[in-house]
Amino acid sequence: MRVGDLVKFEKTGAIALIIETSAILKNNEITSGYVSLYICDGILDNTSEYNFTSMSYEILNRTAGVINESG
Repeated sequence: MRVGDLVKFEKTGAIALIIETSAILKNNEITSGYVSLYICDGILDNTSEYNFTSMSYEILNRTAGVINESG
């Protein structure tokens, strides 16, 4: 997963855009780090929540999948 990818969270169906990453690589594989996300599908409209969040790669990989890779 990298900047510009769209991801979809399996449980909620929310769609987010990866806007920033801080990856730690080992043997050219991401082993840890975080991603900043913009929740862009309107699921948070009319709530007190912000459309921006961040989480670890570990949690993102466990809860979401890429639906559109950045070009």
